[in-house]
Amino acid sequence: MNIHDLKCRFDGDKNSYAYVDTKKKYDLLVSYEEWASGGLYDMEPLEAMCFGEEIGKKLKKKPTRVNGKTCYQFDSDRRIIIRQEGTELPNRFNEEFFSYEDNEINSVRFGTTQNLINAKSRILSEGKIIKVLSVGTYGDRTKLFNYENGIVVSIDVEEISRGQTQTYCIAIGYDDEGNVKHIARLFPNGYKETIYPR
Repeated sequence: MNIHDLKCRFDGDKNSYAYVDTKKKYDLLVSYEEWASGGLYDMEPLEAMCFGEEIGKKLKKKPTRVNGKTCYQFDSDRRIIIRQEGTELPNRFNEEFFSYEDNEINSVRFGTTQNLINAKSRILSEGKIIKVLSVGTYGDRTKLFNYENGIVVSIDVEEISRGQTQTYCIAIGYDDEGNVKHIARLFPNGYKETIYPR
């Protein structure tokens, strides 16, 4: 799939992504769920850290207040099929629904008002995500993942919003034990923005 195909699917088939129908379909597939204090499982390499978020911790049960908490719902094959992110509104979530194909993980994301926010396609090669295409209400994004010795060392990003294109690279550094030491956005004009640590 390419960004054009994904955009056509997002723009032309919005009705097929109606929240109520999608939710009903996926709820039938849920085998169990896990709650976390934030993003616990990445659907892309270093997904939470690249957004400057702390990795969440697993919770024993659904919290009374869900703001900032994340619920992961799994199918019988132990794959994440729904990710719910709690908001300030009581028991209202941003929800992302995942489907799995041979070399793709696709998803659609809805907001608290059940509006379609974006559609994503994660392309895999040899079991690793090498490209993520995202088309949404506020713009499109393409991410290319660069690996060395099996770990992501950089991500090339192109964002298009309101006819404007922006490119940058996310550079990732590791310590001697293989733990992430720092993450930064590097822009073509030389500007550097530290994402991690904050």
